[in-house]
Amino acid sequence: MLFHTLSPNPVRRAAPAPAFINLTFYGSPAVLALIRKRLYEELRQRSETVADVRYSTDGEQACTAISLRSDSGNPWPVITWLSDLCRELGVHTLRVGVAPAPRAQAPAVPVPH
Repeated sequence: MLFHTLSPNPVRRAAPAPAFINLTFYGSPAVLALIRKRLYEELRQRSETVADVRYSTDGEQACTAISLRSDSGNPWPVITWLSDLCRELGVHTLRVGVAPAPRAQAPAVPVPH
């Protein structure tokens, strides 16, 4: 006979640290406005959230930088989804970077002399 003993205190794992996916789109201001609109519509159905958005325009060329927060800690499903979305939208220039969530730093403690 096999017996299984269950622990009365189940082991809890720490939640994964969130990751930030930083996107930079380049193009005309009108095209970037359409991309942002579509991106926001798609994000309503996903678990990622927009952490920051920055725009810049230099004549006919514009840039939109968006930072998405992924609480799963795994950026690859988001990157795959973004790649498919950009292909569908005809976006040819996209820069993606991934950064871990900023860690809380311990307060500085004075060193006694």
